[in-house]
Amino acid sequence: MPWFKVDDGLHSHPKWIAASPHARALWVTAGSWCAAHLTDGHVPKHMLTVFGARPKDAAELVRLGLWVEADDDPEGGWRFHDWDQYQPSAASVMAERAAARERQRRARERAKQARESREMSRRDARRDSRVNDTVSHGPPDPTRPNDENKSSSNSRGGAGTSDDDEGTSSQLNPTVGAAVAVLARHDLDQRQTAPGQPPVTDPAAWERRAYTRRLEAHRGALEAFLAEDPTLTPEKLAERVLGPSRGQSGAVNGHPAANGHSDPLAGIQAAARARAERHLRVIHGQACTACNDTGWRLDPDSNEAVPCIHETAQAR
Repeated sequence: MPWFKVDDGLHSHPKWIAASPHARALWVTAGSWCAAHLTDGHVPKHMLTVFGARPKDAAELVRLGLWVEADDDPEGGWRFHDWDQYQPSAASVMAERAAARERQRRARERAKQARESREMSRRDARRDSRVNDTVSHGPPDPTRPNDENKSSSNSRGGAGTSDDDEGTSSQLNPTVGAAVAVLARHDLDQRQTAPGQPPVTDPAAWERRAYTRRLEAHRGALEAFLAEDPTLTPEKLAERVLGPSRGQSGAVNGHPAANGHSDPLAGIQAAARARAERHLRVIHGQACTACNDTGWRLDPDSNEAVPCIHETAQAR
């Protein structure tokens, strides 16, 4: 709201000195009212009663030159002398108020956009977190739809990658994914019970890493076993990889550790060596015709996965 401005020399002005206390009170009160109502210094006659003033007080202000008669007021009101020289006009006050409203509107709009931007960033962060937790940091849940159990092929020649694979991703079979999860839990159990080993501080993270290792090493073999017998459960499918010695000594893929307990990495390392050897034989035209690229084959008598003796077409 505008201010009614009073010059700091008013107290010593001859007109003010000559005015009576009642006239002075009317002048100040009326000035405040005109500023509040944007009348440009016009004082209607009926406002004298509201101000508690008398007609002779208004007449005194006119006589002293502080007010002038309002010729355009049919009721006979008054105007402040030289109001437009010392007080802001109604038009300028309205313009300032409109500019202030526009500034506030723009400020509110900027604040709204900032809030929406922050909220969008938080939503993106939560979405990325859910995607990372679901896809990148843990074994897929076999109970989820197939489109959530996806895995990209290993472009570096891992298990499940054929010689003519161009690195395209393929959908992971839910049963194979569940079997890999069984293998990862088996590795974790063996690691937790191995004597002389420090306890695993983060079992969930350890199991996730084991899941990734198992998937890279045995996906091809698991898919082959499942293709031959689609009725296999995840547990039975995992047993094909663990071999018949699982329940006896806890060996993994027939590779017991030196201390007599299972070493989850031994089978993976052996499979990697077998895979590398097979690739060398492929280069020299001596690829085995009986096993997959992890060096294992299905024994027709026991129907179990066993290390292959690598028969070639030339040997036959």
